[in-house]
Amino acid sequence: QPQRLEDLKILKSLKLKEEKEGKVDDGNDKSSALQLWDMGYYMRKYKATLGVDEAELREYFPLDHVKKEILSIYQELLGLRFER
Repeated sequence: QPQRLEDLKILKSLKLKEEKEGKVDDGNDKSSALQLWDMGYYMRKYKATLGVDEAELREYFPLDHVKKEILSIYQELLGLRFER
């Protein structure tokens, strides 16, 4: 929980910074509130400040392999069976 709250503070500060710079104006009085639809955008902005390159990460996690492994985990943990 504490890490989640810290992460939300960081995302909100990124939004506030953009609002002060005039980059965000959604015409809403509560525009500084972090909305659900803001999360993906500000998470990408935050990752960029950390030097995380999502395109480079994809090289290490091929989609077909990841899907296969996730489904395998679900089958094992939840007793599900996936068929094509």
